[in-house]
Amino acid sequence: MVKMRNMQAIISPPENSSGSAVMSLPRKLPLLDGLRGLAALIVLVSHGANAGFLPEMLGAGLGRTGVGVFYALSGFLMAHVCLDKPLNRATLRTYGVARGSRVLPLYYAVILVDLALWALVGRDYYSIESARDVALNLLLLRGDRVLWSVPVEVQFYVLFVGLWWLHDRGWLRTALLLLAPLCAAMALIAALGLLPIRDTILPVWLHFFLIGIAMRQVIARHYAALVEFLRSRAGVMLGLAALAGLLLLPPALRALLGHPALPAYADPLVLVLVPVLLALCVAGHRLFAWLAHPVMRWFGQVSFSLYLLHWPVVQLAEEHDLGALVTPLGAFAVVSAVSIAAAALSYRLIERPAQERLRRLASG
Repeated sequence: MVKMRNMQAIISPPENSSGSAVMSLPRKLPLLDGLRGLAALIVLVSHGANAGFLPEMLGAGLGRTGVGVFYALSGFLMAHVCLDKPLNRATLRTYGVARGSRVLPLYYAVILVDLALWALVGRDYYSIESARDVALNLLLLRGDRVLWSVPVEVQFYVLFVGLWWLHDRGWLRTALLLLAPLCAAMALIAALGLLPIRDTILPVWLHFFLIGIAMRQVIARHYAALVEFLRSRAGVMLGLAALAGLLLLPPALRALLGHPALPAYADPLVLVLVPVLLALCVAGHRLFAWLAHPVMRWFGQVSFSLYLLHWPVVQLAEEHDLGALVTPLGAFAVVSAVSIAAAALSYRLIERPAQERLRRLASG
């Protein structure tokens, strides 16, 4: 009974002392933690499928959908934490330390370990194989293999300061409206191969961050109406449609159904589903209450470690033909267990201590 009450508190708006609903956007949004965990698991499943451990239709670009969810969550949460505060030296310092301590320690630790393996045994897992590769990755100008998403994320952290400055002057909405068509054009150019540009650069993925920012601003203004709508029959149907959309996310699956999909950054289904998921999770839609389960929230907590560290585990399993030694599904179970254990240790020994230490140094 206690667990049921706790879950009810998560999926229903809080109440004030008079018993009426407090319809303002909460500071803590548990379902978003679970959504981040789901995004990490999507990447793990996709790479497991690409390695031959799961049905092929679960790979072939599905992982980048998970990255798009990560980016939208980043935009939403940065807007949620920062845009109600004035941009000044103190808030900028807090922001920089919080963002940098979140991703950089583990990112650089992974690169250094990979370089050590390359120097000692001539084998690396992130394709950092030259002085130029080292420089580009360390300077966050480019990331190789799964590292590609981190420079994009950090570059957006810098851009967000400019958006924050515009917000303080009342120009954020105009900036978002101007950037939206530019982002759409860049995504289409990359998807259609009209220009020889890499599809792992910020301009190709910027719209996901902007979707997150825009959704936060809209939801904060209309949170009460959103919660009320999601209680209606139409809101329930929207939740069911979003669940169906999750099932149809694998591009290869839609190709089998006769609906070829563009890359994730230009895929209409992804671009519609991501803001819908944000809205449903922020408002606590009952069909997505499972994302607030402690297990899913834990996956959200260790998601960055899981994202970076599952890659060499998958590569090792593929190199040693683990699927033939056991079964493909058994191999994926082993890969998942090892990746999750490595993520738990990484979070406990690297991520969290580094964050705490850097924040103490910054505050001291």
